[in-house]
Amino acid sequence: MTAVLSGRATARQFAEVFGGAVWATDILAVPRCHFAALLSFAGRLGGRMVGAAAPVWDEVVDVPPSARRELGALRKIVRENPWVVGGVPEDTGSVLWTDASSRAWAALLEAEGRFVDGRQGVFAGPDADAHINLKEMLAFAEGVVRLCWAPGAQRCRIDNAAVVGAVAKGSSSSYAANRVLSRSLRVAGRRGIVLRPDWVPSGGQLADPYTRGTSLPRFPAQLPLPRSRATPFDLF
Repeated sequence: MTAVLSGRATARQFAEVFGGAVWATDILAVPRCHFAALLSFAGRLGGRMVGAAAPVWDEVVDVPPSARRELGALRKIVRENPWVVGGVPEDTGSVLWTDASSRAWAALLEAEGRFVDGRQGVFAGPDADAHINLKEMLAFAEGVVRLCWAPGAQRCRIDNAAVVGAVAKGSSSSYAANRVLSRSLRVAGRRGIVLRPDWVPSGGQLADPYTRGTSLPRFPAQLPLPRSRATPFDLF
């Protein structure tokens, strides 16, 4: 990693670091759209290696400053995560349910078969006229930011296939949805949370009634859970 960040490293050293970076974006659900320069350089280098008669793995290459900056940012995200799981995070033991109607959104956190916390609100301003897919993404973001604190794998139940797909791959074809999703993923990453979205049919969406006029019950104040004391893992 040190050699790559310095700007001059062998192709072998870069390949090893890049492999770890790809693994990290998958495990931590970091959108790869934020690492365009790193991916572009890796693609060019890989194409040159594949086209060669024999891969020259000990050849020294110059890593562009833009790719080094993105790699440094990813290393910072990795080192700030509070859990050490060997690649498979432990389940948080809770389920996040989020839903949106044309008028309102709701998010509930379920643990041990009952709701332990929840939030709901009405879309206002530009959000009131947004596409339903964006409203569903906004509801999901509110749930992650307001309700999810425990590090580990957080199960999420969403009845919108577009949102499930975007969360699973870390990006959306919609610029507006990407902005909202990026915020959710940054917050989750800082808290050591890996989001695990699952699709549920609208009839099985437990948050649905709370987007259509039903008021949420009163919940005790939700306080942030203590961060894990495990040593932050270092992929590189």
